[in-house]
Amino acid sequence: MNTNEIILALISSAAIGAILGKLLDAYLITRKNDEYERKKWLRQTKFESFAKISEEILSLGFNSNVHENLWKFKALSVQTILLIKDKQLKKDIEEIIEELIKIADDTSSIVKVIQPDYLEIELPDGTKGTKKNLEVGYAIDIIEKKAYGIIERLGKDLRDT
Repeated sequence: MNTNEIILALISSAAIGAILGKLLDAYLITRKNDEYERKKWLRQTKFESFAKISEEILSLGFNSNVHENLWKFKALSVQTILLIKDKQLKKDIEEIIEELIKIADDTSSIVKVIQPDYLEIELPDGTKGTKKNLEVGYAIDIIEKKAYGIIERLGKDLRDT
């Protein structure tokens, strides 16, 4: 083998190596970029979904009047439930939505705990508060505490994304 053939073989090998290196580099960069974009999309989608359900839960459904219809409220929570992995958190979201609907429908078991029936107090604005007002206030207080717990867990899930 003469010198020209050796040089030509080295140049060919170097060219093939450079081409293969570029192809491998492009493949790895594309794959990493796709993974980054997927994570970015998932985080943004979770943020929007979690913010929407959190707003509704904390406003007790009054933000968009979804408390008036169980199916509207459940439909609103679907995207959030699909995006979280924690089964207990999914269950807690469903339970709080159902309890908010029960409070609005006057079928909540939480609302029936304060006694006696004749209780009546004067509220700060001068109006009279009845047992029913206190029961609903008590139920809403319990729901609000649960709601903050759920929202904290949604925030943790979002930060872990």
